[in-house]
Amino acid sequence: MSKPTVFLSYSHKDEDWKTKLRSHLKVLENVGTFVVWDDRKIDAGDTWYDEIRAAMDGADAAVCLISSDYLASDFCVKEEIPYLLKRRGEKGMLMLPVLLRPCPWKYVPWLSAIQMLPRDGKAVTVDFATTWDVAFDQIAESIAEWAQTSSSHDAERSPVRGLPEMEAATVYRPLPMSPPGSFDLEIAILPGAGIDLFGRDAELSWLDELWEKGTVRIVSLTGPAGIGKTALAKAWLERTEKDGQERPIRILDDAGSQPNLAAELAQLGDRGFCILTSREPLTELDRLPQDRVARKELGPLAPSAGRALLRVAGVRGTDAELEEISRQLGGVPLALVLRAGG
Repeated sequence: MSKPTVFLSYSHKDEDWKTKLRSHLKVLENVGTFVVWDDRKIDAGDTWYDEIRAAMDGADAAVCLISSDYLASDFCVKEEIPYLLKRRGEKGMLMLPVLLRPCPWKYVPWLSAIQMLPRDGKAVTVDFATTWDVAFDQIAESIAEWAQTSSSHDAERSPVRGLPEMEAATVYRPLPMSPPGSFDLEIAILPGAGIDLFGRDAELSWLDELWEKGTVRIVSLTGPAGIGKTALAKAWLERTEKDGQERPIRILDDAGSQPNLAAELAQLGDRGFCILTSREPLTELDRLPQDRVARKELGPLAPSAGRALLRVAGVRGTDAELEEISRQLGGVPLALVLRAGG
């Protein structure tokens, strides 16, 4: 039975702090609780990029040491973080960000969705400047508790103490409001649902705002095939479910091809929230109260988002080369995924 592996992601400018944390983790590594990997394990002459990618592939947990240098690092931001987030979404990897030094991390979208340690916005170098052993001991014990509940390398992990539950594999339930004959779908089997979401932070925030206001009942996402309409709906639903939802949600994929769409929409009631995806605008929405309807046409990904998608999919190249590929393929996520697979 193999032990779970913990991957340390950090800026080399924070090497001293990584070493301090590493000593706490080494205690638990020595007694067989887990195995720790950081890039100092790469031997001279090894292909470092491939070694790091292989280590992330084999890791069950990742500890990210957050600082301004970490968040400003091109390699951390463009290579490690997207790949770790992909592993978290697909394989249930535990991601544990640790705030080393004060920095504007609250404005970084992926960090705002994950519990930061120490809690309450505290930073190790400020709030634990002379007692950093206390902070690192708590982090090490949290990882140990998580690791000890694991029955094998691939087993489902229990939540880390003090953190929101992180499922080892996302289980998609049939959506609420599913009377016989309706077009509600399990989001896991929606076409295109396996495409990772990149460059849609503004659209996710827009959906959050509509949901929180509570006046809009129907959201129409339009755009050409492969642009990421379903991936956006899926990503928003996932994070809404994690936050806890009390109102019923319905997703109608490729709504333009659904018969009796108007009748389906009439069943929403006063509390329902429905996301429709279609390639062309839906004329049926023109006959509904417009204060209950919101529309968004999805455009191509920005070159930087296309570059991130390609990197996570395993395409190698410089920033300029990958961004040029994204432009050539029109910033269409599906086209980029197919390019990566080809």
